[in-house]
Amino acid sequence: MNRFGNSGQACLVAFSLAGSVAVIGVLVTLWHPGDPEVEGKRVSAWFGQLFAKECNSNNVPISYMADGAFERMTPEIAVPFLAAKLRYNPVWDELFPWLKQNRFTSRFTRRLVAPVDRRLRASILLRIKGPAASNAVPALLIACKQDPNMRVRRECVYDLAFVLNRRPRNGGVLMSDWPEFESSTIGEAARRYPDIARRLGVTLVQTTKISEQGGSANASQPIRSETNRTSLAAGSRR
Repeated sequence: MNRFGNSGQACLVAFSLAGSVAVIGVLVTLWHPGDPEVEGKRVSAWFGQLFAKECNSNNVPISYMADGAFERMTPEIAVPFLAAKLRYNPVWDELFPWLKQNRFTSRFTRRLVAPVDRRLRASILLRIKGPAASNAVPALLIACKQDPNMRVRRECVYDLAFVLNRRPRNGGVLMSDWPEFESSTIGEAARRYPDIARRLGVTLVQTTKISEQGGSANASQPIRSETNRTSLAAGSRR
């Protein structure tokens, strides 16, 4: 009897959580501040389709179409939306794996995308915008310092470099040069937004020019961004 009671309680809790997730999804769908319509769809709909694995009726991957839509979006529309997607939500990040693995809720959450993957995708889309995404520097700086995921932090450092016109040469940074690259890039962003820097505890360091990449074959291996325009679409089909 106790076993049935415990099982029933677990089931009730699981379905309650799943119901809450569904309600939140409906509310987000119905509420559109900062989510304008572009080419017949809300920006949030285009963002969701970046992770689609299906093709449209013309056999074109839906994710490719979403990539193109974001490239065509003006910075005034795309940048605020993508900057908001960089925000780390500790409650959702910790709850998400449980919802995906729990046998009662997994059927309802199997199509949901991991929060880390969503932040990484927003990151690379901001990088493609380059200096036009300058309004995202505060969000990128916060992500560089506060996101618990190392991949997200590293990608956001690369984003800052592209947005601040400090992109690394040869597409990567040598491992031996990474501390200098990271420090100088974050330092430049901190100088532009000193209030945010102080809140994050960022020390304003002297920005130094990154040495030109090169050297012999046995030099330190370059650290390259995990994501680029090609892997963006490929990743959405995995």
